[in-house]
Amino acid sequence: TNERMAPAGHGFVGVAEIADTFLNNVDSEVVAIGNGEDLSSSPDIKILNWVIENNIPITMITTTKTEADKKGGQISIVKGEIDHVTIVEKAQAESTDQLKYFEELGLRATDNESLFNTNIVVFNKKALKEIFNKFVSDKSLESFFDSFAPDVIQNIKEQDGKMFTQLESALGSVVLNLDKYFRLNFSTPIVSFLNLSPTDRKTFFMPIKKREDFDEIAKSYKVDEETYRLVPIK
Repeated sequence: TNERMAPAGHGFVGVAEIADTFLNNVDSEVVAIGNGEDLSSSPDIKILNWVIENNIPITMITTTKTEADKKGGQISIVKGEIDHVTIVEKAQAESTDQLKYFEELGLRATDNESLFNTNIVVFNKKALKEIFNKFVSDKSLESFFDSFAPDVIQNIKEQDGKMFTQLESALGSVVLNLDKYFRLNFSTPIVSFLNLSPTDRKTFFMPIKKREDFDEIAKSYKVDEETYRLVPIK
């Protein structure tokens, strides 16, 4: 409907990179995806070197959850005959009446630390292509697509007295569905996690979720003209 226009999430970005790697010959390309409003959401050279030297296909960058992170996606382990990793989003918690539990998870005194998704993902396309060639070279993209298709999030919103259901997808669900496929079928995890401590997170992760975030960043940071990253104003 034209009554409510909304973006479909960032899952399609991950789909595009995986499909491109699957269909084409790649050499040494490394692709980093981050939040569009976060100028610091680019890995530094140390992270890229680590990814390349260890031949890691996909890296998700997370951060230890703080009070500021109650609204975003959290990394979870699904127990089974073969465990796999998934991501739980706020809209999913709301739909099951578990929003309060979701927001407090990892912050209570008795909880273990929780990993919060930063939406920063690094694709090492050479390493990923090697995995595809080894395990799924006999498949077509159409037959392989279901293995990394994003979970569809039904995000219900009210506008002008009407209820609308936005169909959204997340980048995290794309790469974790792909990781699940290779874990369950070939016992081969392809996603690694690099967690930022609360003291290091602002080096890479300063998203703008509300106007106050923008005002604080504008007051305290400037854009480095050489790296185009945010650096503190001295």
